[in-house]
Amino acid sequence: MTNTSSWSYAENGFGPRCWHERYKIAKGNLQSPINIETAQAKEGNSVGPVQFKYISIRDSTITNDGRQLRITLTRNESVVTGGPLTDRYQLAVIRFHWGNDNCSGSEHSVDGRNYPLEVQLIHWNADVYKNIGEAITGENGICIIGLLYQVTDEDNEGLAPVIKLLSRDENKGCFSLEVKSAIDPNKIIADMNSYWTYQGSLTTPPLSENVTWLISQNIMGLSEKQINAFRSIRNSVGESMADHCRPACPLNDRPVLSCACVVKSTSMENNNEVDSGVEDKEDLSEEIGASEENENLEEINGYNDGAVDNVDADEGAEKGGKDENTNQQINIDDNADTAMNDQDANFHGNQVISDVEDDTERVLYDENANRHASDEKSGTVILDDGLLELMNKLAE
Repeated sequence: MTNTSSWSYAENGFGPRCWHERYKIAKGNLQSPINIETAQAKEGNSVGPVQFKYISIRDSTITNDGRQLRITLTRNESVVTGGPLTDRYQLAVIRFHWGNDNCSGSEHSVDGRNYPLEVQLIHWNADVYKNIGEAITGENGICIIGLLYQVTDEDNEGLAPVIKLLSRDENKGCFSLEVKSAIDPNKIIADMNSYWTYQGSLTTPPLSENVTWLISQNIMGLSEKQINAFRSIRNSVGESMADHCRPACPLNDRPVLSCACVVKSTSMENNNEVDSGVEDKEDLSEEIGASEENENLEEINGYNDGAVDNVDADEGAEKGGKDENTNQQINIDDNADTAMNDQDANFHGNQVISDVEDDTERVLYDENANRHASDEKSGTVILDDGLLELMNKLAE
């Protein structure tokens, strides 16, 4: 028996238009994404300045699990405060949605127009909750910064480290890559000076309605070469991952505020500094391949995706030396009780078993998520947006 996902982006009975059959909250009044009608947005004159206190991050993991491309940040102290937020929210995941052409790909739209790329910076409420596992279903638990991109003649500096990784031939299918080179979120939000904000939800299951969205009014730019790097990404069976996005949801009379005050920090290096003259090393995992039997997974601490051979590749050399590492994943048993580790324990790769109930249903992060959605026959749900994966990767 093979565990696969009970939701996908395909129109095969598991896609976004069918999510409500498993997730009742999918028809809630606060669902995301939305189409922003600029003429209807109200001036947020009473909203104070939103403040980004971001640092350059050198320890992260970029993952293509067959449905989404995301970067999971570790040893990270980047936070956003102020504006519509009453607490301090810590940056956890950067997620990407793109399209096959320059008129589709973004989840949010503006006056009915979609853009070829949307980058979502996902934060969790670090003042109220001990970790993102608690925040994902908690009140005011999540804040997401949404950035929309259009194709221009110039490369986007903030996306350059990501594009460099995506351009490798070995990264065209499913992969998980430990990134040592710096990713600076300050450069990603560099052109954001105003934003729309509204109350919404996660755009993937469990679709929790506890998200404060900030959508940049400043449209970012990236080059044709850079957007083509995203479009070259495939899942484990070679199919394009473009247009993996949820359609717009009804606004349901929610207020959308237009705000203009954004304060950004000066770029700083994280504690893990690397000499700028030395090319960073990255651990490449092999393409995530054939799925394993549930019985085999249960033998190792309940569910364990097993070891993935990693290659330690030096970008400054033609070929790097080989280094076998174990790439542990977070596995969620359908019927397990909630067991969230404190942030200090999360980084050490312990197996975490949790049952996220209510309308979030049951979630299982399994290596088999890389299988094509047409194989989906199990009742197991995979939360593949990287949020629960972060429970054992957050900074000390």
